[in-house]
Amino acid sequence: MYEEVTRRLNECERRVLQDRIAGPRSPVNVKHTLRDAAVGLAGFAAAVLLIPGLIWLEPGPIVGGLVGGMLGLIGIVALYLVVSSIAGHRRWSSHHRDFVQNTLPELRKAFEDGRVAVKHVAASVVIEIEEYEDEGQGYLFDVGGGNVLLLKGQQYFAENQFAAGGGNPWPNTRFDIVRTLHGNCWLGIFCQGDSLEPIRTIAAEDLREEYTWDDREEVRRGTLDEVARAICRPTVAPIVSRT
Repeated sequence: MYEEVTRRLNECERRVLQDRIAGPRSPVNVKHTLRDAAVGLAGFAAAVLLIPGLIWLEPGPIVGGLVGGMLGLIGIVALYLVVSSIAGHRRWSSHHRDFVQNTLPELRKAFEDGRVAVKHVAASVVIEIEEYEDEGQGYLFDVGGGNVLLLKGQQYFAENQFAAGGGNPWPNTRFDIVRTLHGNCWLGIFCQGDSLEPIRTIAAEDLREEYTWDDREEVRRGTLDEVARAICRPTVAPIVSRT
């Protein structure tokens, strides 16, 4: 079963939205960034200052080469620590600033509106799609009526799902995909059924390129096997799923 409806927030969804509005604290700390950068600068300076001493001591070529290589490696690692600390601080500060300036006002308006767009799903069988790099996991759910729900993306990791009533695992026989009606803000997948063990896993290297990289949330016509074959490369052996 697959059905799209609009309704009011329930209590569980309201708590999730309130938690998002309470918002994450800034993920960066100026003191920590300065500390890491200072450690890196100290290591880089020490490596540079020791090089003249190494030259003055005139060690043999083997010892000199080994010690010089170690000092060079220390200098590179220390410099990388400085650069990565500053770059990470700027990147995460930018993400947090974008959340505060753009996402947070939309979440507050969505909370005041109080309505959500819900996709009700009831499935009997599921195939898992292996994640490629950090592009997110995927699933093919047989929702009946000759339809298959294709989900793929980072939002479909098990740890991102919420169990309405507590402890319901993912993937699941019954779940709701919930977004706010105002702003289309993602709230999560709320499971109400039983654990649904994938009958097989499609390897990441077997996927067509467009299904490897793109996020997907769509209903496809066909049987589970037909849709599984359609998203795989032509060279992949025919897929036969047990029922």
